[in-house]
Amino acid sequence: FSIQSSIELSGPGTLSIYGSDGRQVLNRSLENVSGVSLDIDLSEHPAGLYFVRLQAGKTGYTEKILLQKP
Repeated sequence: FSIQSSIELSGPGTLSIYGSDGRQVLNRSLENVSGVSLDIDLSEHPAGLYFVRLQAGKTGYTEKILLQKP
């Protein structure tokens, strides 16, 4: 899936993805959180609910995604 951020966070930060069990499955450092556009491959992970977190300093934004497989 692709992530495109238009949220009002700026500066360096991180993108983290967590499974519904709270286990971190991905962590990337970003030079600038604002306007980030990334392709993420979770094909090696099981279907289910995941939480995508963009963090810049003390401010963050979390969104849920549902990974479905055929």
